[in-house]
Amino acid sequence: MPRKQRQAAIEKEALVQSAVNSYFSGKYKSITKAAHALGAPLSTVKHRVRGRQSRVESHEHQQTLSPTEESELVHWITELNAIGYAPGHMSLREMAEEVRRQRIGQINDHTIERVSYPKIGKRWVRRFLDRHSDLNTIIGVSIDAARMKDVTKEALMKRFNDVRRVFDEHSIDLKNVYNMDESGFSIGKINATPIIINKKLRTKYQAQPGRQEWVSVIECICTDGTAIPPLVIFRGENLSTA
Repeated sequence: MPRKQRQAAIEKEALVQSAVNSYFSGKYKSITKAAHALGAPLSTVKHRVRGRQSRVESHEHQQTLSPTEESELVHWITELNAIGYAPGHMSLREMAEEVRRQRIGQINDHTIERVSYPKIGKRWVRRFLDRHSDLNTIIGVSIDAARMKDVTKEALMKRFNDVRRVFDEHSIDLKNVYNMDESGFSIGKINATPIIINKKLRTKYQAQPGRQEWVSVIECICTDGTAIPPLVIFRGENLSTA
């Protein structure tokens, strides 16, 4: 199913569920009023009120993981997002395999194999994300782990207040203020990689454990918009004495 159709199906299901909940809560006196008020298909809302399952619910027995197990995976992804280590598709499949392995371990024993399953396929991740609308795949931006850990609101506010105090004390004109920074990238490391995020957390950074071999760039810009050409530094073979 194309992405736009999947999104439309998710939005339609949300409207139907809202209409059903509104009817049962007594907010609307009739199914028709609930459906029309929320823009949900009347026939679908009627079927749901009478007990018919949704498409997702009717196929739960065919899913690789149970709804409870999938909820735990969503929680795991959200927790990793919060600390800057959003998982990729491969990591999600590996965790799903481990969850299922733990379940099978409680059924089978060393003398008999009562159940077995084929390996989880790549398409399972897309279906999993479709079932959980809070999750999405984005291109993550790598950032050093120390920056994720040490940068806090308190530290930033102190830094800005200290700089402002120096400006005021010495009457420094902003046109005489320059900012210099060192940046770079790790050789052989792809910084932009697909990761799975919880859309409510609004984060795209993926922490990295540390630096390997870097190409460094020193850049300097003035508050008036002018800039000094950047200095690019590669690792050298010999020490230059010139």
